[in-house]
Amino acid sequence: MKKSIQILGALVIMAVGGCSGGGGGSDRGLLPAIAENASNMFSGGRAEKVNEFNIEQTFGPEQIAAMSAPTLAGRLLTRDVWSGMTLAFSARGYDTYHTSEGIGLSFRSDVVVSTRGIGGDLFASDMSGTIRALAAGGGGQYQKSMRFLTPLSGFRDVSLTCRMRRDNVERFVIAQRSFSARRYTETCTSEGLTVENHYFRNDAGKILRSRQWLGPEGGYIELFRLKG
Repeated sequence: MKKSIQILGALVIMAVGGCSGGGGGSDRGLLPAIAENASNMFSGGRAEKVNEFNIEQTFGPEQIAAMSAPTLAGRLLTRDVWSGMTLAFSARGYDTYHTSEGIGLSFRSDVVVSTRGIGGDLFASDMSGTIRALAAGGGGQYQKSMRFLTPLSGFRDVSLTCRMRRDNVERFVIAQRSFSARRYTETCTSEGLTVENHYFRNDAGKILRSRQWLGPEGGYIELFRLKG
C-alpha cells in the first residue's frame, strides 16, 4: 500500500452535532421518505425495497431551498434502498456527509474516499488519479489504491489500474430540476475484478450525479446532488 494513501477515520467518525465547519444543520424533516431507511441501507439490515420512493415527487424547489446544508440522495444498488445525507463538516479539502443515523461518507472533489457504517467499509484510499483524470477531461492510465475493513477487524488492500473516458454531454433531471453535464466513464481492473464508475461533471467542475464503487461488500452507490 502506497504511503500516499489517505487515512480518513478521524474525519468520518466525528459526531455531526459537534462539528461546525460544514454547516451541520439537521434537515431530517425534509427527508422523511429516505431517512427512515438509512440505518438499514448502510448496516445491512433486512429493509424492504423502497420501490415507492421517487426523488422527483419527494423533492421540489421549495424543499431544496429550505435545506440548511448541502445535501445528497444516495441509492445503494446492492440493497436497492435510498438514504439522504447532509454535509457534516469540511476539513483539509475533504467533505464528510452523514445520514440521520450518523453513517458517514467522505469525499474529495466529489469522489468518495472513505465510508463508515456500510459494512466492509472503505477505510482509506488514494483517489488522486481519478481526481486528476476528471480535472483533465479524461486521459491515460493511472492507479488507485483502496483499503477495506474485513469482518475480523483486519484490512484488505486492492490496487486498481484505471482509465477515464470522456463521453457526451447529457441532460437529466434531479428533483424536478434540469441539468446538463458531461459524463465520464472510469474503468478499473485488478485480478479477477472489473469496476466501472460514472461521473456527471458540469462546467463548474461539480459532480452532480455519479455511480461509484464502494467495495466488494458495499457494491455501487448512485449519488444525486440535491443542494450545494
